[in-house]
Amino acid sequence: MPRVFISHAAADRAFVVDEMVPRLREEGVDSWYCEAEIGTASQWEREIRAGLESCDWFLVVLTPRSVSSPWVSAEVHWAFDERPGRVIPVLLETSDWPALHLMLRTVQHVDMRTDRDAAWRRLLATWRTVRDGASPIEAPTAAQATLRFVVSKATGLLTPFHVYIDGALSGDAKRGGTLEVSVAPGHRHVLVAGVGAFKEASDEIDVEAGRTYVWDVGYTLLGGTKIKRR
Repeated sequence: MPRVFISHAAADRAFVVDEMVPRLREEGVDSWYCEAEIGTASQWEREIRAGLESCDWFLVVLTPRSVSSPWVSAEVHWAFDERPGRVIPVLLETSDWPALHLMLRTVQHVDMRTDRDAAWRRLLATWRTVRDGASPIEAPTAAQATLRFVVSKATGLLTPFHVYIDGALSGDAKRGGTLEVSVAPGHRHVLVAGVGAFKEASDEIDVEAGRTYVWDVGYTLLGGTKIKRR
């Protein structure tokens, strides 16, 4: 039976207890989560590390509370070191989740902000795939597409552009640099925000697996943000 560690903020525990744990149990997936507040680093080292090491999968519930939690951050960093390829980000609320770990944006997340039923089907399919003998890691990766944002060196400001995919902050694109984001196929809404009020530009695209889509990013002559798909 697979066993998954559920990393979450204390304020989001009701979701874990009332929804996540029962649904995982119905699917035959065992879980471990912290049932009490973590007060000290020594307590984390003693109790949480034991829970982490007892699990072969790692799931992190992403909300503004968990993204700002030092304990969740420590758990995510442990997972990428010790459980590579078995990290599952679950986007429960819009947040600055890429700030938790640089590698998070390279992993397909399960988005529960809109169609919760579809998100659960996708999440539970992870362990059904394992039981069927297929690779749960390689299959989603092969189905991904790449969104690439290229910022001209001629852009005057040093402040980076913020790139949002479907409302979630996916990273920053700096002057003369490139940001790449891996996403699942489907209809995607892209928004690039520059410096100041009303300085943003957006695009919508139907993404196909295995393809790379490129946008040039910069400022207009009047100071607004512009993006142009190649």
